[in-house]
Amino acid sequence: MAKKRPSPRELARMLVGPYRHLFPFLRPHLGRFILALVFGALFGLISGLLPLVLNHVNSQVFPQGKNKADMLHDAVSGTGAGINSVILVCSLIPLIFVLRSLCDYLNSYYMAWVALRVLADIRCKLYTHILNQSLEFFNRERSGNLISRVANDTRMAQTALTSISSDLIKQPLTVISAFAVLIHLDWKFTIVSLFLFPVCMVPIVHYGKKVRRQGKLEEERVGSMMSMLQESFAGIRVIKAFAREKREAENFEAIGNEQFKSGIRVRKAIEIVSPMVEAVSAVGVGLALFYVWYTHLSAAKFLALLAGIFMLYDPIKKLSRIHLVMQQCFNATNNIFEVLNRHPAIQDVPGAVEIGGSEGDIRIENVTFRYRPGLPAAVHDLSLHVKPGKYFALVGSSGAGKSTILSLLLRFYEPETGCIRLDGRDTRTIKQTSLRERIGMVSQETFLFHDSILTNIRYGRLSASKEEVIDAAKQAYAHEGIMHQPH
Repeated sequence: MAKKRPSPRELARMLVGPYRHLFPFLRPHLGRFILALVFGALFGLISGLLPLVLNHVNSQVFPQGKNKADMLHDAVSGTGAGINSVILVCSLIPLIFVLRSLCDYLNSYYMAWVALRVLADIRCKLYTHILNQSLEFFNRERSGNLISRVANDTRMAQTALTSISSDLIKQPLTVISAFAVLIHLDWKFTIVSLFLFPVCMVPIVHYGKKVRRQGKLEEERVGSMMSMLQESFAGIRVIKAFAREKREAENFEAIGNEQFKSGIRVRKAIEIVSPMVEAVSAVGVGLALFYVWYTHLSAAKFLALLAGIFMLYDPIKKLSRIHLVMQQCFNATNNIFEVLNRHPAIQDVPGAVEIGGSEGDIRIENVTFRYRPGLPAAVHDLSLHVKPGKYFALVGSSGAGKSTILSLLLRFYEPETGCIRLDGRDTRTIKQTSLRERIGMVSQETFLFHDSILTNIRYGRLSASKEEVIDAAKQAYAHEGIMHQPH
């Protein structure tokens, strides 16, 4: 069964969707954004002046039926085109191009400034939001997909602000101004030239659907590639220990080939539209030339009309690509704000407090927890009292729930039933940051940030002095080994 065509409301939602999401990030820079749009509008309006100026070339510069002597006599006697009029016409053409180029530059510069600033803000907000998610979120999501959201999808959102925002104002106004001038000069010529223009919309709409579908697949493949890279680099010891370099390379090549197939389909759909529009435009120009021959138009008027037609050509070509690029931006912004709209599973309750210190009295009361509904309970009806100043060891086989208990204490997860108390206070009433800063943890998973040893040791307490860091290293019997490292 044929797919249902999108309704006008759906098309409008598709057009404004990226901007509706991006507007909160755009608002602080609205002044520059409006300035960019103003220069884009001026570019379009100035472009329409060129055919009008060219239309006066015939009467001012090349009057028909007169030789050079007659033209000079008329200029001196004042009966013909004055030298000032000729200079004015000749000066207006470069002036129009200078103003047009200046507006184009300022439009592109301010739009790029806003887009890059918004890109940085979105990435920062997205990264911070992801960090604030609970561990359940990271257990469910592939790290490569999250990296792709921050790195790739935000760049596509930037495209929605640069090329699309600029062209949606600049190019339509160029088309309107050029079209108005053409109608003013010769409405019949304009109708003949643009008779086939509606045909251009057929490939734009048809291939737009393909771009959106294949663009989404390409983004998924990029996410898979990012995930594999992250897993391979993090698990390089395992790969080398089992001599599985070839297998991982083959898997990566397979993902790369899938990404290539989706990517080339997107590029094919985007690039094929321009030649189609050019072919239709060429037929229109051919019809226009036939009209010129049939109606015996003057050379100057034909030059002006031809300039107007070519003024329409570039904007129409760019506008034909906007719909296709919009499909990719729509997918990217949806992916970004799908993550931003997710609330952390574990949040501070209203009225949660910060604790200045802790005696270390821990009570686990009838706690039951499972990682996902339907799975066996990792901890079942557990009660435990850890008294201050005492040492306790949790002993059990792998998967018995030892790490789970520590994760519950740190509020990485919430228990299904029961509660955990610190110094008599339910940990759910304590701010997560305050709770975790009062608990020291040495993980069984070794991890070092790509930074100095000093920074890695200080990570648990950022305010620690250098002397305190050295003392901690000595207590861990690491100081001597650290001092032998190059520094």
